[in-house]
Amino acid sequence: MSSPRTFSENWHRIASARVSLRPTVHSQRQHFQGEDWVILEDPYNNRFFRLRPEAYQFVARLDPAHTVEEVWQQALQQAPEIAPGQEEVMQILGQLHQANLLSSGSAFDSRGLYARHSKEKQRKLRQRLAGIMFAQFPLWDPDRFLQKILYFLRPVPGWAFVPAWLAVVLMGTKQAVENADVLFDQSQSVLAPGNLILLYLASVFIKILHEFGHALVCRYFGGEVHTMGVMLIVFTPMPYMDATSSWKFRSRRQRAFVGAAGMWVEIFVAALAAVAWANTGEGVLHSLSYNLMFVASVSTLLFNANPLLRFDGYYILADLIDIPNLYQRSRQQLQYLCEKYLFAMDNLTGIAHNRRETLWLSVYGVLSACYRVVVFTGILLFVGDQYLILGVLMALFMAVAWLIIPPYKLLKYLLDDARLEKQRGRAWAVTGGALLSALLVLTLVPVADRFRAEGVVEAEAFVQISAPTDGYVEEIVATPGGKVEAGATLLRLSSTELTSQLRAGDAQLRQLEAEERKARNSGVADLAPVLQRKHSVETQRAHLQKQFEQLAIKASQAGYWAAPHVAELKGSWIARGTALGLLLDERAHRFSAVVDQNEASALFEDALGQAEVRLRGDESLEIQVERLHIVPAEQTQLPSAALGISGGGEAAVALDDKTGRQSAEPFFRAIAWLPADSPVALLHGRTGVIRFTLAPKPLARQWYRDLRQVLQRRYRL
Repeated sequence: MSSPRTFSENWHRIASARVSLRPTVHSQRQHFQGEDWVILEDPYNNRFFRLRPEAYQFVARLDPAHTVEEVWQQALQQAPEIAPGQEEVMQILGQLHQANLLSSGSAFDSRGLYARHSKEKQRKLRQRLAGIMFAQFPLWDPDRFLQKILYFLRPVPGWAFVPAWLAVVLMGTKQAVENADVLFDQSQSVLAPGNLILLYLASVFIKILHEFGHALVCRYFGGEVHTMGVMLIVFTPMPYMDATSSWKFRSRRQRAFVGAAGMWVEIFVAALAAVAWANTGEGVLHSLSYNLMFVASVSTLLFNANPLLRFDGYYILADLIDIPNLYQRSRQQLQYLCEKYLFAMDNLTGIAHNRRETLWLSVYGVLSACYRVVVFTGILLFVGDQYLILGVLMALFMAVAWLIIPPYKLLKYLLDDARLEKQRGRAWAVTGGALLSALLVLTLVPVADRFRAEGVVEAEAFVQISAPTDGYVEEIVATPGGKVEAGATLLRLSSTELTSQLRAGDAQLRQLEAEERKARNSGVADLAPVLQRKHSVETQRAHLQKQFEQLAIKASQAGYWAAPHVAELKGSWIARGTALGLLLDERAHRFSAVVDQNEASALFEDALGQAEVRLRGDESLEIQVERLHIVPAEQTQLPSAALGISGGGEAAVALDDKTGRQSAEPFFRAIAWLPADSPVALLHGRTGVIRFTLAPKPLARQWYRDLRQVLQRRYRL
């Protein structure tokens, strides 16, 4: 064999070494994607390693009585077509040595495999430092306890749990759907200070059950679980367990079942909590049930089931697609693609074994890297909101991890990596060109600058009709949904109290008129007090008469009478100021949008290119704005309750506001006039989104502005 992989210039470093697999290492065959593999397991440190059968044949021949060179020559003579090359042997032995699966009868070359071991120790140290927010502390070996539980559960057939699980989940889902409005309203206070203790207790309880779900299923299929302990998740203690022994299961379905067991337990608990929450009144049990339901459902959907994070969903996906070490190999795949197609390096060994793996590793590598940035940024903002100093420390740590260490590693790679010997100049040119191009694009190339805001359609001339006085709704005169003329009666109220007061006023006025006549006949001296009292009573009666006339509520302008719920009020007593409906002039409409304070500054400072509106239900149709006005004053009253969170919008509302229109933070109001020939039906109260297009500017400038706005809005910096 004369291929480049057969011989290596560094072979002399390990040729004379005498090594073998540790006696404690077990091996078994498994199938991945229809191919045979050999899994090596060290039960004492719970480490696993995967080899191809031909590579395992070589590793199995190793023994302290023969050198690596002698074993390799023997393998080459017996099966030259499948014997591994020297470079592959060095790679396999280095990885086995890093995994602590080799025992040595002679010292390794200090610059060879021992150097790899030192690098591995340094890598682990860096991982511990980088994972300080996710540190693990093993506390207990639960294996015997799990065996005792399974002793009592094994008589029950496995299929019997399925209908019970489905019944409870369906019941809980029914309760949640039927009480969706209340469920959403209560979610607004889930992070309130008074609820944090219950939320944490619910999280710990759910996490314990989650981990026991993994452990029991793993032990049921023959795996061993020797580690349970506490893991810090963003400095918050949570339980964890180690079920890596499921790696040795030959059935990928069993491995996937172990990965999914924790989520199934969480969904089951969430369903039970939903039933308890829906059938209990206010109190500790009610609040605790809601927190259990919230934690179990949200953590499952957003975190555990997400394959882009290295939680349960990741391991399930890796098992189902038959690609172990998906995350690590995807990163290696991206490096391989870069070295092969950008740096034009040869003599490379592909990471993927077929086209299917190439696609999975490449796509997963890109998506997981992007999502990792999103998740850590979200964690940083969350921690910063709660504890500013801790958030600043995390930001500094992430700046080092993302902005300093990667460039340092890249520089070290370009300077020292021996594989770049022939292509080092090209690697420098490609890397420098890519970085310079990215810098120029980000800082010099103008890009469209847009942002959006929620709003509501309003008739340009509309009047809110409210009850001018207290009374009972006696008659609904105007038909809701029809057009009315100015001055037309909309509905009539009745008030026995007001009628009685008018009659009493009339009687008092008649009495004073009689006293006036008597005073005029008897003498002028007694007339002045009588006239003064009469004037007072007349003024009071005129006020009562005005109130009585207001019992007939009239249209102040012509327009469309929008009062969908007024018919329900007939015969009911309503207080003064009760909203009854709207009078709309449908000839012209405008769009009233709620613009965040920081985004509004861009509208005041930058030149506005254009603005367009898209309404809910017709998002594919765009309405061009005729003119735009930004009200230059902060406001706190939303144009419509539909724009608040409780109404399905995005604006945060004050918790003590029952109308749903009092915003939690001030905002600016943007008024956009819409054309009469709009392609979309313009109905008062219809919500939508307006998109503002500002003058184009480079992305770096836009990102800097967005970062500054986040810091100002969240931390007042």
